[in-house]
Amino acid sequence: MKSKIYSSDYVKTTSKGQVWIPVFLAIGFLMAFPVSELMALGNWFGMNYESSQIELLYERMWTQRFMTAGLMVIFAAALINGINNFWYLYSSKKVDFYHSLPVKRPQMFWHKTYVGVLYYFVPYLVMAFLSICIGAMRGFFSLKLMKLAVVMLVLHLLMYLLLYFSVVLVICMTGNILMGTLCLAAVFSYGPVLGRLISLYQSTFFDTFYETNYGLLKILEEEGSPFFLCKSFLDRYAYGEYGTLLAVIVVLMVLIGAASYFAYVKRPSESTGKSMIYRWSEIVIRLMVVIPSGLGVGLIFYMLPNQQGRIVWWIFGMLAGTVLVHGIIEVVYQMDFRKFLSHKLQLVLAAAVVAVCALVFKKDLLGYDTYLPAYDKLEGINVGMDYIPFNDNFMYVEKNDDGTYKIEENTWINGMPELKGLNAGLSQDIYSSLESIVAEQEPYMAAYDDGYVSHGFEDRYIIPIKYALKSGEAVYREYRVGQDNMRKLLKACYEEGTLKERKFAFLNIEDKYLQWVRGTFCDGESYVLFQDDRDKMTALLEALKKDTEEADADVLLGNPCASLYVQYENIPLEQSAENILSSAPGMQNTGFVYANVQIYPEFKRTLALLKETGYPISMDDVELEYVRVTYLVKDQDGNYIQGETEKYDSPKELDDFKKCINYWIHESSNISVSIKTKNGRDEISVGLIEDAIPEYIQANMERAENGEMQGEVSDKEETFDDGKM
Repeated sequence: MKSKIYSSDYVKTTSKGQVWIPVFLAIGFLMAFPVSELMALGNWFGMNYESSQIELLYERMWTQRFMTAGLMVIFAAALINGINNFWYLYSSKKVDFYHSLPVKRPQMFWHKTYVGVLYYFVPYLVMAFLSICIGAMRGFFSLKLMKLAVVMLVLHLLMYLLLYFSVVLVICMTGNILMGTLCLAAVFSYGPVLGRLISLYQSTFFDTFYETNYGLLKILEEEGSPFFLCKSFLDRYAYGEYGTLLAVIVVLMVLIGAASYFAYVKRPSESTGKSMIYRWSEIVIRLMVVIPSGLGVGLIFYMLPNQQGRIVWWIFGMLAGTVLVHGIIEVVYQMDFRKFLSHKLQLVLAAAVVAVCALVFKKDLLGYDTYLPAYDKLEGINVGMDYIPFNDNFMYVEKNDDGTYKIEENTWINGMPELKGLNAGLSQDIYSSLESIVAEQEPYMAAYDDGYVSHGFEDRYIIPIKYALKSGEAVYREYRVGQDNMRKLLKACYEEGTLKERKFAFLNIEDKYLQWVRGTFCDGESYVLFQDDRDKMTALLEALKKDTEEADADVLLGNPCASLYVQYENIPLEQSAENILSSAPGMQNTGFVYANVQIYPEFKRTLALLKETGYPISMDDVELEYVRVTYLVKDQDGNYIQGETEKYDSPKELDDFKKCINYWIHESSNISVSIKTKNGRDEISVGLIEDAIPEYIQANMERAENGEMQGEVSDKEETFDDGKM
């Protein structure tokens, strides 16, 4: 009998009434492979792509498009085959019938697994072979493509077995449809949901939390279930970085397969109909569900009120969530509402764990906000460049040996898996500045009073930092940094890191790709420069290149007097499928580079050429009509609102303001300044250099901060005499 159960005749006999499964899967694989291929090839040939480009795109199809589309059908196949083969375990009559047959349970298990693989593999193999034939008919056939097809077949089979055994394990561990459905949903969603809950707690209670996945959170959210693990594997497979995850899939497939086998073989028939077949699993599942549920409900209640009473509502939510979910699980386990408060000791244990977890997050007992990797464990750091003072918009450009370019946007984009920013490297000075930044987080956050920051801590710059460890792991943090420590970090990055090299790399692009240069000057006006004189335009950038090469960190952290916006277009990009799809069909893969850099008084060569334009490069060249200053005051809730507004237009006052006005610097926290030039049509917002602010303005700023100004507008037309009120 052992050999007969794997015979084709026996498979045909047991497959009666189930032909719809391979037919259904064949339709799915038909859509995922041949139909998808025909549509893509039709589009590519119709869009006049070159043959070499289509060949590159076709290879990409086998590593990305087919892999992803196939996974969706594989997931459906695993669910259908797993449920179809083992669904009888939820019926006492069917269990008695099957187990009365002269077939041992191990043989029956492997027979059903064998049939499940056949139902999946035969339609898959047919449709994959059809896709190869279609490609060969269009001229795409090589040993490399055959290798990709075979690799895809093997990888998809491994993923199918992982998903299939996961479904079988759930069915073998549960005793009725309700519990089986709930556990099946949990298997494929528990990890990502738990990871998201931890992430929400970190973002709520940890001040230096940065919204990105790494470490445990990355494993939970992106690889915390069989399906998400397969999806994450496919994302890495497309770029050739899949070795570790492939090993994880193989090991998990073997472990889950063995667990499902023993769960089936050892399953007591008399437990059919119960919620869980094995009693020990009830406790494990109860705690796994109740503890996160208590924390999750508590967090919902914590976020409902504004500031007052948050802790009380948080505690109430955690208690209510823990008790309610524990009771629901007991009712589901025992199918009796009277058992709502059963297993009180386990309820108390779950509540205690919830309380400990909440305390860990609230008090940061693990030192999350004060954590800084040891110097000898760091490989380097990466700093996000948005919201940083003294910063410019820039794109890192690297020229390849074949004349093409690699372009990388160098600004931080929230939500991206990696920080697109400065690869600062590492030095003792850089690490020392990081120590200062971490040390100032606690007094900064302690300055909050009922959710509002107190005086002296308003001007903070937000910087995300990625710590690259020598172990290959990464740690992410987001800091609020004062100007002094910000200068210290950037100075070290300019002198010992790679900031300067990456920031001005765009100046190495060939002049033939340069399109235009626009300048913004100290009066806030912008103009296109040398648009009729290309030689002067390229000479301007050559002068800028020499000035930046000679400039030290102190110069690059000074107060600018102008800024340049430079754009290059039609830059040839390195050949890749992504670049082909992003460019116009039949055209060379090209890109553009847009950069904005500040010009400093020490840039003598650059300023000499800018002077020829006649545009103002210092405030001495600007004719001011008036300066309008609005002082900001705090309302009862601690928010800044508009206070008194005063206009200054006397020659003495305008001269005072010319010494401190700078269009590019950040404004003070409780003052808003705008200027009106005699040649300008509208007012322009500007900043003030703190050390040069006139005394009478500083006095008014102190009055506004001390609450001596009211939150109402008054236009002051009179002027001051000798800087005194």
